[in-house]
Amino acid sequence: MKPFEQARKHPITFTGPAPDFFEGALLGNGGLGVVVTTRPDAVMIHFGHNNVWDIRIAEDHADEIGTFQDVYNRLKDIPDHLSSLTEDSWYREYCEMTGENYRKSYPRPMPCGSLLLQFDRRETEVLGHTLDISNGRCRIDFLVGGNPAQLELFVEQEHDRLWLRTADTATGREIPLFHALTLIPDPETPKEFPKAASFVDGDACTVAFTQHLPYVEKPGADYGGHVKDKAFRLAVRTSGGFAASSKDQP
Repeated sequence: MKPFEQARKHPITFTGPAPDFFEGALLGNGGLGVVVTTRPDAVMIHFGHNNVWDIRIAEDHADEIGTFQDVYNRLKDIPDHLSSLTEDSWYREYCEMTGENYRKSYPRPMPCGSLLLQFDRRETEVLGHTLDISNGRCRIDFLVGGNPAQLELFVEQEHDRLWLRTADTATGREIPLFHALTLIPDPETPKEFPKAASFVDGDACTVAFTQHLPYVEKPGADYGGHVKDKAFRLAVRTSGGFAASSKDQP
């Protein structure tokens, strides 16, 4: 049996809302990663990318670390009657000093924020979701006014884009399912980073934010940038029909 046909027989399903991050459907193309979660009042989509990192590197004690030869010479001077190298005060203090840089939370992958799609829970109920692992397509099933409807999502293989489509399940006709969307920068963004810059274009039905990722370890309020700085942008474009906004970082 062909792998594609075998995979189609084993979709991943979840019944009811899946609000927890680890209950959500996982989509991606090897670079862009997307976790789709559902709440009784909204769909929340979390974004990440392999190329988006908190790129800062701690370089404390650079003058004290020394060269390999310096360290090797000091190691040779440690008495051989000790049962462990850590009994030597110099070695113990050196390990403590050199380990400080590695106890930082960075460098680390940097989450790219989330998209919140809200619906009226008085009229709409989440039934569950299904992920077809043969083609990477996710379907979220709803009841809207008692009628079945669905949201389909998939990530392009060659481009970092997530496509979404809402439709009446019986007819396939596109229907308005959400009344508002909000882009939310990652709440764990380091406080010393510049705040995400939001952009809303009502005429183009586009909302976006850009997050600056400083190269310098401790950028101050007057940080003017560095040639090695990075940035990423998360943007959403809709076919219209509901309000779009971008939420500032807390």
